[in-house]
Amino acid sequence: MSALRATPDDEVQRLQCALRDAAERAHLVDTRPYEWEARVRIDHELVPRLRGAVDDAVGVLDLLLERYDTPSQGSSPADSGAFDLCFEELVRPANQPPAPWQRVADVSFMARWELTRKREQLRDATLANDHISLLSECCSLRRRVIKATSGVEQVLAQVEGYPSVFEGLYRTERQRAIETRAAYLSFISGLRETEEEPVPLVRSVRLAGISLARLIGRDVYQDLWVDDRLRVRELQHRLLTWLRDPHDALDGQRLLGDILAFGELLMAVNRRPTLLQHDREVLCRVQRALGTPELDGRAIFEELGSVRGRDRELDALIKARTTLRSSLWSTTMERVLGELSQAEGA
Repeated sequence: MSALRATPDDEVQRLQCALRDAAERAHLVDTRPYEWEARVRIDHELVPRLRGAVDDAVGVLDLLLERYDTPSQGSSPADSGAFDLCFEELVRPANQPPAPWQRVADVSFMARWELTRKREQLRDATLANDHISLLSECCSLRRRVIKATSGVEQVLAQVEGYPSVFEGLYRTERQRAIETRAAYLSFISGLRETEEEPVPLVRSVRLAGISLARLIGRDVYQDLWVDDRLRVRELQHRLLTWLRDPHDALDGQRLLGDILAFGELLMAVNRRPTLLQHDREVLCRVQRALGTPELDGRAIFEELGSVRGRDRELDALIKARTTLRSSLWSTTMERVLGELSQAEGA
């Protein structure tokens, strides 16, 4: 990291680039092949690559703390849930302390604390004889490096007045949840189409296989829980096995049923508090906008796109780009809002 030391004029930009490089090093780690691999390959290949990424990130954060001063260490968050909440509060532009550079120090300290904690958890996982837990820790550490470095870089750019070098890489938990639901919805929609239309069994199974493959190929797939990813792989293996000898129609129908049931189970993502809150806020805004003279239809449908997957009847209205009149939307929206309020109060 000594190469980062430079004159005051360009040190900030070098720090930005170093944060970007650490994030990209983690982002380039593809954890998908290791769902199939033996434990030894995870130990010898995946773990060292992620350790290198987190070491790079911690090294840059140390330089940031040296430059912007270290905040008090008396209030470390107790777990990753607290990290997400505290970190996102610090990254948010509106939250600026009296001394702007202290904001860089605060968010850098929070990021460093979390990455150090996750690195220790990875070390503990390598000592246990649990392939799944180790893979889960690897995936979690990969996400944390990307989130921590990209979030700190955003704050650094805001405070110093430089353009971000990778603004699109940082995602809040809400953005991540919306993207995850969109991936699940795309998956389940393809399965529902084969269920609703009379299609030969072999073709239905092949279409289900395409849906599985598309889900695996999405960037957001690596953010999914490892247990869900392993279930996807199990279903994919069963599907390929059946297609090699598709004579047992009963097994084929059972397989399709299991894939569809798994897809419906994934839509439980809608229970996440961040999505409950997001969907309620969006639908309340849309409800207030319906019928007003300044209604911007394009903006409304763009916003409604982020709630797709919440309710099938609402999805149908959005997909059809139904005329934005209260008489056509109010019944469905009021029902969904009532369900959201009930779920949030549960």
